[in-house]
Amino acid sequence: MFKWNYTATRKQYWIPTIVYSVLYNMLFYSTGIAVTGFSYIEFSNFNPIVVTVGALLFIAQFTLTARRLHDTNRSAAWVLIGLIPVIGWIGLIILLCQPTKSYKRNEFSEYMNQSMR
Repeated sequence: MFKWNYTATRKQYWIPTIVYSVLYNMLFYSTGIAVTGFSYIEFSNFNPIVVTVGALLFIAQFTLTARRLHDTNRSAAWVLIGLIPVIGWIGLIILLCQPTKSYKRNEFSEYMNQSMR
């Protein structure tokens, strides 16, 4: 899950992404962070388990996005386009929905997903 150099097909990307979204929303709605916002949270209510699980989920999703971009023969740096509000998000979703590129010219072909060999 935390391997950066490999690739991920569309199915291998979107199924974990949906599961990640559900887990992430359950985590933050159950703790009240999503309802109240971070500005109202006191550090006396700090829950290290929630922070750890949230960080692990974020890192796992980030590496999965990098692997999906590698599968479309793009660098993981393209994930930074998501920092641009709305237009960047739409552009990143379009890049993530692209079909797998041919591995003959793919610079990430040596890291191709094991299930594709």
